[in-house]
Amino acid sequence: MSYCVNCGVELDVSLNKCPLCETKVFNPQNMVELDYKDTSTFPERRGEVEKTGKRDSVVFVTVLALTVGITCGLLNRLVYNSLWWSLPVIGVCLMLWIFFVAAVFSDKITIYAMFLMDAAAIGSYLYLISRMTETGLWFVQIALPILTVVFFLTELFTLLSRKLPFSLLVGTLYSFVSIAGICVTIEMVTDLYYVDNVSLSWSAIVLTVCAIISVILVMMLMMRRLRNSISKRLHF
Repeated sequence: MSYCVNCGVELDVSLNKCPLCETKVFNPQNMVELDYKDTSTFPERRGEVEKTGKRDSVVFVTVLALTVGITCGLLNRLVYNSLWWSLPVIGVCLMLWIFFVAAVFSDKITIYAMFLMDAAAIGSYLYLISRMTETGLWFVQIALPILTVVFFLTELFTLLSRKLPFSLLVGTLYSFVSIAGICVTIEMVTDLYYVDNVSLSWSAIVLTVCAIISVILVMMLMMRRLRNSISKRLHF
């Protein structure tokens, strides 16, 4: 005979629980030995760390950038006020913040808008640096034109790369054209800033070399297309 361990009621052998208090009945003779070799201390399903959302990342970086910028600005204003050294620091914070936001939301904005944001960030940084100098004309007459030309060439060649077939030769051609355009722009704006006269010297050499290489690349591209066209027409 067996009895309930809770209320003492006599139990039938076939019962799994007490009919009076519903306490489970454990028969020591029917207990199955556990195989501890097959059991694992850790759960089989691996847990995942909660992923940080884009909005949370932007908020964190924004608060961090604002903290650094405001702290340096107040320190510069209240303590070390002989020189506005905090402007480059604030510019770096602003530039990195724009770069980060553009990278985080790269799937929601176009690549052209991303380049525009990057150019605006660099322009803002250069403008803050110009505020530390005696005159800020170099920003308007040198930095801004060069930045505009670089931005225009980047947008143009990105558009061409997306609309036209792109290859290694095409990319090399775009690179040499960009180098020539940027070098000519640099010498022109610096001449206008310092001597108020444009006379190409070193950039003319770079332009000549880039022009020769560009013509060779264009001929190679045309020959490849011609060869491919002939192969398609003659079926070989």
